[in-house]
Order: sequence, then structure tokens, then C-alpha cells
Amino acid sequence: MCKILPLPSFSGNFEPFLKSYYDKFKYESIDSFMFKEFFLNYFKDNSNISQIQWDDWFNLPGMPMYKPNYDESLAKVSVCLIGYHAFL
Repeated sequence: MCKILPLPSFSGNFEPFLKSYYDKFKYESIDSFMFKEFFLNYFKDNSNISQIQWDDWFNLPGMPMYKPNYDESLAKVSVCLIGYHAFL
């Protein structure tokens, strides 16, 4: 999802989607297929929807193929501190 959300056709529509999603499924447990069905129905007129690789996302083992660019500066400092304290 992180790969397609920055696309202009999704970026302005995702918050309203989340509100609709929360309203529909509050107080319920849903599975991935129910989420997919709701998502596809909500964005049915969006041409970029075909870029989502649902089968890969649901069935491939391991972490998703797309990794967002996170600021890892604080994590790197923490790792350095762990290494530093190991020598004390």
C-alpha cells in the first residue's frame, strides 16, 4: 500500500477512505479479503488500482517488497550506544 498511496489519485482520497473503513467496520473483526473487497469497491473508479499486487501481498512469505524511506537516524544512534555499552 505504501507504494501506491503517494500517487496523486490516492493521496487526497486515503483519509476519507480510512474514515469510511472505520465507520463500516467499527466493533468488528475482518480479514484481509474483506479489507480488499472494501478497498476495491471504494476505489473502483481509480485507474491505479491495478498496480496493487494483492496475491503477492497476501501470499508471499517475508516482508513486503516495498520498503518506505524511513528516517533511521535515531535507530543508528541506538545501535551505536548498544555497541558502546557492550565494551564497558
